Amino acid sequence: MGKDRSVAKTASFSRSVKDELAKSALPKRRCAQEAEITAFAYAAGSLYIRDDEMSLHFVSTHPPTARRIFNLWRQLYPVRPRMLARKRTRLSKGSAFLVRVTGAEGLLEVLRDMGLWRWEADGEVRLSPKKRFLEDEQQAKAYLRACFLAGGSISDPRSGYHVEIRPGSLHHANYVRRILVKLGIEASVTSSEDSPLVYLKDADSVGDFLRAVSAVKGLFAFEDIRIMRDMRNRINRLVNSETANMDKVIRAAVRQLADLQALGPERIETLSSRTRELARLRMRNPRASLRELGEMADPPVTKSTVEYHFRKVRQMAARGGPGPSGGG
Repeated sequence: MGKDRSVAKTASFSRSVKDELAKSALPKRRCAQEAEITAFAYAAGSLYIRDDEMSLHFVSTHPPTARRIFNLWRQLYPVRPRMLARKRTRLSKGSAFLVRVTGAEGLLEVLRDMGLWRWEADGEVRLSPKKRFLEDEQQAKAYLRACFLAGGSISDPRSGYHVEIRPGSLHHANYVRRILVKLGIEASVTSSEDSPLVYLKDADSVGDFLRAVSAVKGLFAFEDIRIMRDMRNRINRLVNSETANMDKVIRAAVRQLADLQALGPERIETLSSRTRELARLRMRNPRASLRELGEMADPPVTKSTVEYHFRKVRQMAARGGPGPSGGG
């Protein structure tokens, strides 16, 4: 049950961030729009060629993301897309949304302009994303936003700090990591060829990521929870520290009272005046710390002085010999 609640929290926070990003205004600059649609193509797109027909498919299980892809494509290119809903497998709930672009010459011209594929004698070749997406900050942020919408998730900050992006290939994962590093965000990549993953796993990196992709509401919610969580952790540390100190005080007092009991009243009277005074203060104040006992003495003495005198009491109780002498 606890695991189910944790998964639900992650899905809820991740969904709210994706909703905010997918429903935000499209970038004003055409180059940033191109960066975003290119990222969608790499992370969620597939090219199909059958006979003389060519089609580009974008698939998403998040309706606002599918609508964003649809609107971006319509704004950028003359070849009109269609958006369809289709049922997923029995093992998966809900529907997947397909943005489908078809057209022979027109689509081929767009794909060449996008620079995603090159056609050679033995078929099409997938190309690397353009360098300009790395070099321009606004384009880099738009590219990163689309990669997250297409295949990313973020954990609920109440349970941990973690962002994952599944870019589709190891080569593309390393490209996405380069964008993150370019934006000053620490990121790592798993080395799996089958299911590569770009991930962030500390609070500062996750906060910087939300800021980079312009998830303003998500960032505010994240920082609020992060502050409360840090305060709670700090309070717990203080309470634990105070409890540990109290346990230490109690253990010391119990040991000292046991030593004094072992000595007995007659032998306590043979102690030096200072040791005798501290012994009586201890018996009257069993919960006091060594520092507090020192402050009660007349004149007051330091904690180390109190420790010295009770160390002598312990030695005397252990060997049954005479007590410490002198008035120190």
